[in-house]
Amino acid sequence: MFSLARRGDRRGADNMKQETRSLLAVGLSVVVFLIWYGFFAPKQPLKPESDVPAATAQQPSAPSEATTPSSGNVTSAAQPATAMPGAVNIHDPQGEIPLKRSIIESDIYRIEFTNDGGVPVSWEMKNFKKNVGKEAVPVNLVTDKVTPLLEKFSLGGIPARPRYNVIKESADKIVYSWRGKEVAITKTYQFDPRGYMAEVSVAIRNMGQNPIESSLTNEWSMVVPKEEEKGFLGFLKGPSNVFNFIYYLDGKVSKDPVAEMDGHLIWAGLEDRYFLSAIVPRGHGETAKTSSIKRANEDGTSFLSTTVTVPKQTIVGSGEVVQKYSIYAGPKEMNCLKFAGASLDKSIDYGWFGFIAVPILYLLKFFYGIIHNYGVAIIILTVFAKLLMHPLSRHSMKSMKAMQNLQPKMKELREKYKDNKERLNVETMALFKANKVNPMGGCLPMLIQLPIYIALYKVLWNSIELYRAPFFWFYKDLSMPDPYFIMPVVLGFAMWLQQKLTPSASADPTQAKMMQIMPIMFTAFMLFLPSGLVLYILVNTGMGVAQQWMMNNDIRLRDLIRGRVKKVTA
Repeated sequence: MFSLARRGDRRGADNMKQETRSLLAVGLSVVVFLIWYGFFAPKQPLKPESDVPAATAQQPSAPSEATTPSSGNVTSAAQPATAMPGAVNIHDPQGEIPLKRSIIESDIYRIEFTNDGGVPVSWEMKNFKKNVGKEAVPVNLVTDKVTPLLEKFSLGGIPARPRYNVIKESADKIVYSWRGKEVAITKTYQFDPRGYMAEVSVAIRNMGQNPIESSLTNEWSMVVPKEEEKGFLGFLKGPSNVFNFIYYLDGKVSKDPVAEMDGHLIWAGLEDRYFLSAIVPRGHGETAKTSSIKRANEDGTSFLSTTVTVPKQTIVGSGEVVQKYSIYAGPKEMNCLKFAGASLDKSIDYGWFGFIAVPILYLLKFFYGIIHNYGVAIIILTVFAKLLMHPLSRHSMKSMKAMQNLQPKMKELREKYKDNKERLNVETMALFKANKVNPMGGCLPMLIQLPIYIALYKVLWNSIELYRAPFFWFYKDLSMPDPYFIMPVVLGFAMWLQQKLTPSASADPTQAKMMQIMPIMFTAFMLFLPSGLVLYILVNTGMGVAQQWMMNNDIRLRDLIRGRVKKVTA
């Protein structure tokens, strides 16, 4: 405008010195400006230095955000879709829109987005650190070189990575908008600062008059460093860096890679032992498809991706369809997952005895609420479980001791009836009956206890509560292996001592040799397990040694507690 005005002034100065002719030149300039604005203003590029959110937030294109019908519904063509006044400031080509970063932040996360694709470039968990000590940095669920939540549209004319305008941004919400020649897209992220779930909607508006069909594919992807790939060494390391595919389909959780699978999909994503990133399709669970991709990169890293595709929908001329989905990106902590809903708590693998594991987990957290140290809480929980099972353990030990006392007589029977197996079995059962010994008496109590101990094991193996949780001294992280292998070595000694105290009901020399090797094998295996889990096994084994000593010396627990321990005579 100013250049045209100056051009008018120069013409007036050179050719028309009179005041009236100057005014006429100015009037003509205004007319020319109005004509120029009417034809060319929509293609005026945005100035890089302008404040994009401030400028666009005032545009009347917000009705596109507010007009979010339920997923799959089609807006009538009568709706003023409007060659919306605000839409004229959303330009094509996309390259004219400057790059912009936006921050969503709460007490528990900090997420950084870019308008280049409308995707997150960082997704940090404030309460969970990747390392301990001076090198501690927040866990980031978005790795380098990937673009999670970058939609793939089946429609033509939409760039692979649209450069969006930021229509609105606040502490818990971002609205992006892009407009092409035939299609306009509004992408909205809505966060709940109380949890780790985000609601995402993608509104696709047909700017033409003819119906079009559109499907949408979304993905969560990451690049996994070579040392973090799944495998034997990855398992032995024990930390949370072994990544898997995971999806909840047709009422069950699966972790097997799939080329493509459809069914009743609840969610799909990527997980490690302690964190989950999952896409939850809203309104299309029964027809959505999921697939998983893994490929090796030249630098030795691996690319992992889980996709969710919703079926095609018809968008009438000047109509709109809204695809909705939710994103959970956060810890696999029971309360957080239950708060998010969508059966995301199924991602925690407690095995067959989950109905026992969950109460054990809450009991562990109860003890922690009193002690404020998960190492001590594990010790208290283990002692509590061992005392609870003490009557069964004592019964099992008594049966084993009785069986050991019968070994000489059983050896005589085997020698006497070595050629008559049927008679040997009859006489052996008669011997058991005469001495009131149940041959299964030692095994049955152990089988009853087994589900509880397996559930305890699974809780301590999978619980994010132990992630970066300190114990004491140099035990800074109970989810990591013992840095100096002290507990595994002590555990091996405790197992050896328990074997020495435990009566053997078998005279098989091969079995005896196997039992001698077991402490060494267990010690080697425990070297790389999480120290919190090793602590549980160590305390459990130590109490087993104490129980066996009491059994061998005919000491009852109640007498030991009351201080009335009788001296055992030879």
